[in-house]
Amino acid sequence: EIVGQDQLTFLWHDGLTIAELKQTLLQTYPELEPQFKAIMMARNCSYCKEAQVLQPDDEIAFIPPVSGG
Repeated sequence: EIVGQDQLTFLWHDGLTIAELKQTLLQTYPELEPQFKAIMMARNCSYCKEAQVLQPDDEIAFIPPVSGG
């Protein structure tokens, strides 16, 4: 939403990790940096760590912190 799109597509290569994808996003959209400090990531609807290697058909979600009440 911050970048004006609900979906983004990026080039994939063997060994691509969540961390590399995150870095690419920050280089392309530097306005995301404040949000990425506390963001959770999900790969195919399951929370994951930045070191996980991606597959070409993976869906990655970046989930911002939420507050409840």
